[in-house]
This record gives sequence, structure tokens and C-alpha cells, in this order.
Amino acid sequence: MIEPHPTSALSRRLRLSLGAALVVGLVLGCDHGNDNPCLLDTDRDGYPACDDNCPEAANPDQLDADGDGVGDACDVDPLGELTDCADGLDGDDDGLVDCDDPDCEGSCACSPGPLLDRVEPPSGPPGTVATLVGSGFLGVDGVGPVVHFGSFEARILDLTDTQLIVLVPVGPPPDSLVDVTVGTCGGIGRLAGAYTVDDFLGCSLAPSLESVDPDSGPVGTAVLLRGAAFIGDDGLAAHVTFGLTEARVLAATTTEMLVEAPTVPLDGTSVSVTVATCGGTDRLDEAFTYDVTGCPRPPVLDSLEPTSGPAGTVVTLRGADLIGADGLAASVRFGLTEAVVVDSAAEQLLVVVPDGFPDDTTVSVTVTTCGGTDMLAGAFTFDTLVGCTSTPPVFESVEPSEGPAGTVVTITGQDLIDLCDSVSVVLFGMEEAVVIDATATQLLVVVPEGIPAGTEVSLTLLNCCGTDSEPAAFTYSDAAGCTSTPPILDTVDPGEGRAGDVVTLTGSRFIGPCDEAAIARFGLTEAVTLDATDTQLIVVVPGGIPAGTFVSVAVENCCGTDTLPMAFEYVP
Repeated sequence: MIEPHPTSALSRRLRLSLGAALVVGLVLGCDHGNDNPCLLDTDRDGYPACDDNCPEAANPDQLDADGDGVGDACDVDPLGELTDCADGLDGDDDGLVDCDDPDCEGSCACSPGPLLDRVEPPSGPPGTVATLVGSGFLGVDGVGPVVHFGSFEARILDLTDTQLIVLVPVGPPPDSLVDVTVGTCGGIGRLAGAYTVDDFLGCSLAPSLESVDPDSGPVGTAVLLRGAAFIGDDGLAAHVTFGLTEARVLAATTTEMLVEAPTVPLDGTSVSVTVATCGGTDRLDEAFTYDVTGCPRPPVLDSLEPTSGPAGTVVTLRGADLIGADGLAASVRFGLTEAVVVDSAAEQLLVVVPDGFPDDTTVSVTVTTCGGTDMLAGAFTFDTLVGCTSTPPVFESVEPSEGPAGTVVTITGQDLIDLCDSVSVVLFGMEEAVVIDATATQLLVVVPEGIPAGTEVSLTLLNCCGTDSEPAAFTYSDAAGCTSTPPILDTVDPGEGRAGDVVTLTGSRFIGPCDEAAIARFGLTEAVTLDATDTQLIVVVPGGIPAGTFVSVAVENCCGTDTLPMAFEYVP
């Protein structure tokens, strides 16, 4: 049986999008021996890796405008325009060096570039989590940095102005010594030979990707990949990326993989599809085209309220189709900075205004779903509420944390009554609660109606001094209390078999408060249940799934769902 990749759902979402498997002259120690992988032309542009100034992007013209040895197609600074304060430039020709010129404050052209001090650890295989230590990693434009190991871009997991957490990318050959660079709008920080890329352990056979079926569709399309060696020597199924976005693997064998087309920035985009195991990668260029049929309507942004306030203000956006056809809430930006969406509905979003803007700055607000983007220009103005910014409300806890509408709950925190003696407004999701009693550290409120049982909602506190919000703080339940007891699936026995075989699922809470037995699914196909207790289901393996396929097994009742990924293998 193939084990799922041993990472959390969050780390899977953040994992590096995998590129080509070779590097150019930026990687030291590359020669032209007959068995050297540098001789391969992985991007099919007519140049083998050792002679290609951009091996992961096809560039048959080999253009290099700034002469730095990195082709324009993959150079973070193709024209050599990014500078730092150490160069003594005077960007506005006023006789003052940029770093000492007050007129240049907040300008990318005059801002200091990043400084990279060290990389920890200094060696490891692709996929290693590395910490980059230095300064100036956040450009004054608010856009995050770009990190490269040699010419291969690394996925950033977390960042501050002095520290970056990244995944070492797949690409550089084993035992190669590569430069590490951090680029912002202010320049590029580089540590020459800062990282040694170790070999993958025990993996010799690279995957081969032969076909993608279908080759077009909306976000969420189930796509069948065919090829070879999709399961590495380490027993893990290949990672799959569409362009730069990782796809969810639904089932896998050594020759076929069923994956879900992930969300991409724009419909109509043709992207490469890449498979990567511990043995290497393979890619088909322009292998899948996103169409708009899955997300036919773009979002519409009509208004926001309030239209001014400090960072941290909770703003209500109203419009239409603010949840895309893929089920995902619209992303929201104030200017170029993304806001946190506290709660969402098709006609309304509740968001927290991001920080990083000076007072009196007026910015556009945009909403984006899989169907497109809408914008209100000059929609929000940043200002500071006098006397209030030092004491926004602070949420600490809610008791009880679940129950039906009408439940009286106690919210504890700090500064719940503001300087103007106004009691904080309390929102459950986007529904305002009635406050029964209040002190500076405690609110007694009634859970509002309008939200279905089983829904987790955020709790938000608002007063004239600011806001505080706790995501997924309260769960609505029905009278039976279903939300507190979802089923738990522990084992599937046997873990392999054919359609029509009888298998036993063990766990707990299979019978919900509504006295209905849990439904069992193999992949997406429902199984027939022969017998059920609260701790055991006896079911018949459903048909319609080819031999050699690994599928997840899920149990679902009125209280929720539990899933064991890749828990059953269909055998010939």
C-alpha cells in the first residue's frame, strides 16, 4: 500500500511547486561527462543544461540583457536595474545620495536592498526546510521577496524582515554548490556558494509523464495522468503541480494518477503539468488549459462600509458572486496588500483592513475569484482614530464555544468597553449578537440566528479603538448537539480487494444522534452498508474503479465526516 505523504494539509498547500531537474553554469562543478545529467535538454529549447543559461524555461534565443549569466527568461532582474544603497546612486539627481535623501523615503529606487547573512542548515536534499537570516527582506512596496537556489526559485513558507523560511527547490544536481539570492524591489542580496544540495536518498528512477486527460477544464476538474514511476523508491506518490500550484492527489499507481486541477490566478491560462518524486521530475509544457466554464461569473463589488479607518478595521464588502463557482471566497486586496477575510457569503464579505499604509492614503479595493476580478478605485482611506489606537479590544475566550442560536455565552477579554464608554459590538460570522451585560473584561451575549448547524464562525469585537477577531471560535449545533461528535474512522480491514468484497470499517460514533448509520465512500463512490453499530460498519466494496488504484475511504453522518487517505487498494 502506498502511504500518503507525511505532511500536514497546511504544509502540503505550502509545499514548493516543482520545476525542472537540472541547473546551469550557476551551479559549480558541472562538466560534460557522458553520464552527466547536465547533457539533458529538459526545457526542450535546443541547449543542454550545462550550456543553457535558463534550463527550467525554454529560451532558444539565450538572451541575457544584463550579461550576468542568467537568461532573461528566468532572471529576477533581467535588465540589471535593481540596486542597493551601497552604490552611492542619486536617483532624483538632487545632489543627495539616495540613502540620505528624504525625498526618496518609501521609494523602491532609493530603498536598501536585502542583506543575506547566512543559510541554516547549509546543506540538505531538495525539500529541506531552510532558514535565511539577514535584513531588508520586506521591500517598501509591500511585495514579498523572491528566493533562488542557483537559478531555481524556492517556495517561501514564512517571512519577516529579518528571516525567511523556505523549501529548498528541486532542480540543482546532487552534490552541487549553489548561490542563494533574495530579491526585492530594492535590490538583490546574494551569498555565493551558500548551500550544498545533497542527493535524494535511495531514489534512482525518475518519473515519466506521458499524457494528461482531459487537457482542459475548470478549477476542480479531475485529471488523469498517465506515465511511469509515479511512485518513488521511498514509497511516496509523486507531487503534481499545474504551473506553480500544487494539485491534490486523489489516487495513484505507478502508471496512473488522478489529481484535482488546482486554483490558478486566471482562467484561460495554459499551464505545464509537472510530476516529481524523490527520483526527479518530468513535465509536459502547456499540458492543461483552464477554461471559464467552471467559473462563469466574475465577482461584483458594489460597496464597502466603512470607507475609512485605521489598520485592523473590520470592513463589510457588499456585491454579488463573492464566492466563486469553486466554492472559495474571494481574495481581497487593499491596494496591493491582501486582507484577511473573516467571514464570507455570496453577497457579503467581512475583512480586516491590512496594515502598512500611512495616514491619509486612499487605495483601491479589489475582489478576485476563479471567475475574475472587480475593483472599486479610491474606495478606502487610511486614518487614525485619535485617542483610541492604543487600546483596541482583545478577545481571550468564549464559553460555551458551541450551541444553537439563542444560547447565552460569556466572552472574556480586555478593553471591551472603549474610551468613549461604548460597549464593543460582537459579530458571530457576519451576524451581530445582542449584548445583555458588559464590563471592560466580560460580555454576556446571545448567539444570533441565521447560521446553519455545523457551521464554525469567527467571533469579532469592534469598538472605536479597533477590532479583534478569533477565527472558528464558535460552532453552531442543532438541538441534538451533532457538531460535537463527528464520526472517527480508525481502520479498514482488509486494506485491499475487489469490487463486491466485504470489508469492515472500525472506529467510533458511526451512529449519529439522528440514529442514522454513517455512509461509507471509497474514493467518490458510495458503498452499500450491510450492518452497522456505533463502532463498526460492514460494507460492500463498490465497483467502477480500475484495478491498481488506491482510494481514500470516508465515513459520513449528520455530525460530520472522517477520511483515511489512500486506505484501500483495488487489486486485479
